[in-house]
Amino acid sequence: MTRADELWDRWDEVDRLLDEALELEPDRRVAVVLERTPDDEALRALVLRLLERMASGDDRLSKVPSRLVEQAFDKGTPTDLAAGTEVGRWVITGFRGRGGMATVYEAERSDGVYQQRVAIKVLRRGLDTDDLVGRFLTERQILSSLTHPSIARLLDGGSLPDGRPYLVMELVEGVPITAYADERRLPVPERLRLFLEVADAVQAAHRQLVVHRDIKPTNVLVDGEGRAKLLDFGIAKLLEGDETVTEVGDRALTPDYASPEQLRGDPITTGTDVYQLGLMLRELLVGLPPRDDGTERGDPPTKPSRGARKTMPNVPEPAERAERRRTTPDRLASRLAGDLDLIVGTALRQAPEDRYQSVDELAADVRRHLDGLPIAAHPESFVYRARKFAGRHPLVIPSAVAALVATVAFVSVIVLQNRRLERERDAAARASARAVATQSFLVELLRSSDPVRSGDRDVTVVEALQRGRERVANELGDQPELRAALLEAMGATFSGLGRQETADTLLRSAYELARELYGVTSDEVAGVLVALADNFRQQRLFVEAAPLYERAYEIRTRGGTQVDSSVATLLYAMGTTRRELRQPDSALTLSSRAVELRRQAGDTSSRAYVSALSALAFALRGVQRLDSAEAVYLEVLRRIEGSQQTNVVGHALAYNNLAFTRRSLGNQQGAEEAYRRAYDLLREPLGEGHPTVLLISNNLAGTLELRGKIDEALALGQLRIEGVEHEWPNGHWRVGSAYHSIGRLLSRHDR
Repeated sequence: MTRADELWDRWDEVDRLLDEALELEPDRRVAVVLERTPDDEALRALVLRLLERMASGDDRLSKVPSRLVEQAFDKGTPTDLAAGTEVGRWVITGFRGRGGMATVYEAERSDGVYQQRVAIKVLRRGLDTDDLVGRFLTERQILSSLTHPSIARLLDGGSLPDGRPYLVMELVEGVPITAYADERRLPVPERLRLFLEVADAVQAAHRQLVVHRDIKPTNVLVDGEGRAKLLDFGIAKLLEGDETVTEVGDRALTPDYASPEQLRGDPITTGTDVYQLGLMLRELLVGLPPRDDGTERGDPPTKPSRGARKTMPNVPEPAERAERRRTTPDRLASRLAGDLDLIVGTALRQAPEDRYQSVDELAADVRRHLDGLPIAAHPESFVYRARKFAGRHPLVIPSAVAALVATVAFVSVIVLQNRRLERERDAAARASARAVATQSFLVELLRSSDPVRSGDRDVTVVEALQRGRERVANELGDQPELRAALLEAMGATFSGLGRQETADTLLRSAYELARELYGVTSDEVAGVLVALADNFRQQRLFVEAAPLYERAYEIRTRGGTQVDSSVATLLYAMGTTRRELRQPDSALTLSSRAVELRRQAGDTSSRAYVSALSALAFALRGVQRLDSAEAVYLEVLRRIEGSQQTNVVGHALAYNNLAFTRRSLGNQQGAEEAYRRAYDLLREPLGEGHPTVLLISNNLAGTLELRGKIDEALALGQLRIEGVEHEWPNGHWRVGSAYHSIGRLLSRHDR
């Protein structure tokens, strides 16, 4: 793998660590990079190389330097990849299509772990300008942050041997949303529900500060099961840190679907997507293209109700379009007049500030219309609201119905309350039975590793679990609840053993089974979502973990936040995930709530509470509240040292974190004291050559140097050399690193 390949494959990690280093004074950057990468030589080398290149230029890296782009891509003529070509762990099986900046292929997994068909998007050769490369890499970054059932997922990415980057995406077998609706002759309500799936996906992107900018029917495919998928974020804009303006001439838009501000070259906001959704909704409702005959780009299109009767060249006749909606032109016009004219018209207003202020507002009005409720876009009117009420209750006789409704409501409340109590009682009984059955199965499974019972002296826990996996698949077809519980338990166990891919397969099966058995808002589904997220977090796939934690939190708190240790643990996981995603304010909020919830529950003496405090201190550091972070670290240490069951590594790392905070505050003496305490705790039980001891030793040496204690720093460096030479083989990078550190120290002080 070339240096450029490594850069693209690990750009998210590189960017995160580089950003952290660049926040510090220049003389502290290398030490922080070494501290953050004790076991990752490749990542350390990439970041240090970029820091060296930037030493003579700007201190910030806002985008991939053009010189690296030029090194990473080969000039040449467009060349298609032949079937059978291997791309990472995928093999090309066919050609799908070619766009303005990339070629798309169909591929399948080649490593045999499991069968999976995907789409691979490869930047076309000859297009490696900074602008197009930047767009392509931006698409990769954007897709990695988006997780939603109606957004085509990014599965993988990397670079070809010639340096061209590629994306591996979910393969969506479908047709454009308008063609799907016409082929199945969907009536207006079903078209609106299909549109809402797309609107929810766009709003999910907006929550990640991403504007699509190119929403059109060909970028929304619907598969054979009727599920809509939003594709192609190739020209999407990040609302933070992207001040570019799209020019019409550079073709980074679809003119017929472009909003007025795009055509004018004005700044892009979420209002652009609202406008394009409005165009697509009108096309779904009446079958007219975005630009009507006789209108210019930028002019408001015809109202849906008028468009239902409109005749245009190269467009099916009104009767044919209406028939595809199971109606006639007159009835279609009547159906669209009023609310739907207003909804589409509001979305298509010329000025972004006059449209719906979010996609959520647009979708909410569509849902109100489907439910027969007044829409927000309609001017306030008693007559309008009364008509809506009458439409929902056509047989209302005010006085009689009022009494009837009151009686029915009272009875319904009693019935629903009784049913809820029965469900809770039954759920508790089922959970107890599942727990007993699960425990019995797992005990029997682990006893199978007993050589007396199994006849095999070398059965490992992993092998026993693999046997259990086969038994679950073959023997529990008639016990789906037990099967779901065991799949979850074994998935979590495999994850803890470092078998993340096996864990992922088991947990996804548990998730699908739990959804079928208990429903999508059940506690059982929430438990599997947490296990899946934990598995992603162990692989440092924080973008994938975050939405799963959030969905589990929504389920567990749907009746209000509970004073519950499981919710506190979930908040802790969400906070640490947000911290890794470089969202410090969100991390602080979540970590604070986790600590507060444990205090409310009276859980202030457990290890989980100490872990929550440590996460809170780390989050406080992230927002530069260093005095508060120091106070919390001191509280962590007080509780650790007052505990009967002290974890020596956790104890030492708490001192290490306190020292780093004091060093950031400029208290070098206090930092030295804390680093010495951490070092003394670990050097005897773990040895001088242990990676954690080396990390803390290096931190202490850096502080000693800052305090002018050069001889002590050199003596500590000599101990590191002796430790790594005893612990690691000759030629290991840790040995070289130890010599390099002491050499740099001698050089800096002219020795």
